[in-house]
Amino acid sequence: MAVLTKGRLKIAVSYYVRAKTRYHLHSPFLSQLVTAVFCSRTAPEAQIRMKAYRNLVNHYTDCGLGDSPFATLHRQVGLSIARFAARASSPMRQCEQLYRLAGWLNPQSVLELGTGCGMGTLALSLGAASAHIASVEGNPELVAFCAPQFEAMGLKQVHFVSADFDAFLAKSAHRPWDLVYLDGNHQLEPTLRYVRALLERPVDKLCLVIDDIHHSPEMYRAWDLLTREQSIRCSLETLRLGFLFADQALTPGRFTWIPYAYKPWQIGLFS
Repeated sequence: MAVLTKGRLKIAVSYYVRAKTRYHLHSPFLSQLVTAVFCSRTAPEAQIRMKAYRNLVNHYTDCGLGDSPFATLHRQVGLSIARFAARASSPMRQCEQLYRLAGWLNPQSVLELGTGCGMGTLALSLGAASAHIASVEGNPELVAFCAPQFEAMGLKQVHFVSADFDAFLAKSAHRPWDLVYLDGNHQLEPTLRYVRALLERPVDKLCLVIDDIHHSPEMYRAWDLLTREQSIRCSLETLRLGFLFADQALTPGRFTWIPYAYKPWQIGLFS
């Protein structure tokens, strides 16, 4: 559980003051995105598969993550898959949002930086069933766990890569992606590096999703700086996820959305 520090409280207050409900979100594209991703329901079949996978992960209580240099650096040594998932996996609600986002955008190529236990990977692969998906993870033990699970589920469009993010991005410098989900290394400099490396390649329709933008003052600083990048046409800040879009046809601006339950007076009756 995240500790509510003074810095995080300041971020939360600033977000709340600026946030608008979808009825006051003056961008047709982002209004549609909010409706599709945050205000819609997940297909029951997808819910069943995601819940079944989470239950499977939770039963791996004896499998340690090893003592690789990566595990040592990130304090993962000795953790079981189940304990790691409890500490770091995306919550089910967020997985369903990723599933609906992938289904709505219908991307042809998806990149995930930070596989973890594969919960987000599964959501993206179910939502974008026809897309090629590359999921990159620094800990080889997590890749060794996820790869056979996905093969057993018949999700062969997912390609798992055990690599340092910087090294992977450098090696695939000319590879364009339609949808990128960044869920690893929540620090200022690495986040800026990864996103800027992605923006150096063809980005006409790129959608970048960054997890935990309110995680810490330095992560929020990274988010703020990225929304001002020249290649970014518009951005959407939400409770946890940040969306960056490069499509120059979209309404420009830095938008902030909050569910209307948190601001019930913004229900669109007087707009």
